[in-house]
Amino acid sequence: MLTEFALDTSFFESDALKTKTTNRDFLKLWKKYGVLILGENQEIDEILKQLKGKIPPEVYQDWKESFEDNICIKSKNSWKSFCDYNDYSEILNLNSFFKTGITEATTSEWVRGLPNYISFCNKSNFEVLDVDDQSISYNFLKSEKESVSDIMRGSNNQKIWENKFDTLAKYTKDIVLLDRYFFKNIRVDSKKGRKTSVEVFLTFLLQYRKKFNLTFISEGHEENSDEHIEICEFFNSIAKTELAKSFNKINLISKTEKYFQSLSHERFISFDKYVCSIGPGLSIFSTYTSNQTDFKMVLEEYSCVPMRVVKARKNPLWEKEYLPKK
Repeated sequence: MLTEFALDTSFFESDALKTKTTNRDFLKLWKKYGVLILGENQEIDEILKQLKGKIPPEVYQDWKESFEDNICIKSKNSWKSFCDYNDYSEILNLNSFFKTGITEATTSEWVRGLPNYISFCNKSNFEVLDVDDQSISYNFLKSEKESVSDIMRGSNNQKIWENKFDTLAKYTKDIVLLDRYFFKNIRVDSKKGRKTSVEVFLTFLLQYRKKFNLTFISEGHEENSDEHIEICEFFNSIAKTELAKSFNKINLISKTEKYFQSLSHERFISFDKYVCSIGPGLSIFSTYTSNQTDFKMVLEEYSCVPMRVVKARKNPLWEKEYLPKK
């Protein structure tokens, strides 16, 4: 969903950066779909210093704010300038660090002339392009497509995760689910002996070898009801399993039918600042065949979900927190 990209050392020599439009289009792309991967030897202050002498003064503040607000990750690895490689296969090996390398026109031409050059590697999803060609990036175009394209009927869970959620989860700390029928679906699947959608979800999260803060908001009826007791027993058992390695805590919030009818009829999953609306919610990961459903990802600032979460935390029917059992 998100594109991991890196800035080549020669990126700052690009004449395209002299225009305000190129800079703003690039920063917009980064904000919506990008994860900037910095090499071990790259520092934000130095990058801004290099940019200051190249870009129009009007967009310098935009760059500063982008480094503060957008996703920017410091790698423990480093790599050479693209023009210092003698074979494209050497550059292609950088695919384990990032997927899109962005440079300037002269270096881009040099790269295209290297032995074994390919414009896009389908196997590793790797590409190198001139910043002026950002609009035709295979990876950024795929990110844009996957942010609005439907999930097709019978889609494989692994493919759904790879296409829609992988890089979102990889760079996220807090995940919030709003789904009226989430608790009900867990109870139904558990009673039928099926693996629940949340177990599939937590299994996917395990691969990142980090712990998430998870909040699940659903209709769970009154405190001490049969529904409340069954859900609490289910998550108490989850907290004792291997799946507990995927979370710092799970917070359950039960809201009324009225809350969902008036404020949150749709189903959402938010990953930090990104919000995904999904027709059937987390049940897309159920073990039975799912129907085709709509999917859309937007930045949190364009969504009412933060407000809905705030209202959900006020006067819940009941609330329960689970920590991994030692």
